[in-house]
Amino acid sequence: FHNVPENPTTYIAREIGKGGGAHDDVDFRYLNILEVSVDGASEELERVYAQIEERFAAHLCSHAIILHCGVYAGSRAFHLEERGFNDMTFRAPDERGAQPFGKPIEHSLPEGHHLRSLFPEAELAARLSEQGHVVAVSHDPGRFLCNYVYFRSLHFSEKHAGRV
Repeated sequence: FHNVPENPTTYIAREIGKGGGAHDDVDFRYLNILEVSVDGASEELERVYAQIEERFAAHLCSHAIILHCGVYAGSRAFHLEERGFNDMTFRAPDERGAQPFGKPIEHSLPEGHHLRSLFPEAELAARLSEQGHVVAVSHDPGRFLCNYVYFRSLHFSEKHAGRV
């Protein structure tokens, strides 16, 4: 991925997927590394969203957490994203060669519109900092695939009134 030989979030996802430890009571239904393309990521997101909706409909769970991890090559800190933007303006082509410019992600919302996470990023950043981690709250995920995926999930969450 763009000058990053190994995405560190791949390691994080693998460790989370092993299970055990402090998260024994968490049911990991879906854990995957997304392809760095709009089409590939969209296919995976639709599978995740369908699984969540099926579990809600069958009353198998009342809430779901979608955790996205990305990479910012120039950073030495973990960034907790606060918002995503309805804007596909890619600075470079994705893995399948797509390079959208000035297009909304969700056509029912105005281009550039932002959605905010319901998650308390500032509180979590403070707690992690107290533990010695280098963490910052980010107000802008850029306009590449991280923003695309995050905005899609924020929009999905908004449709489910705080359950996601």
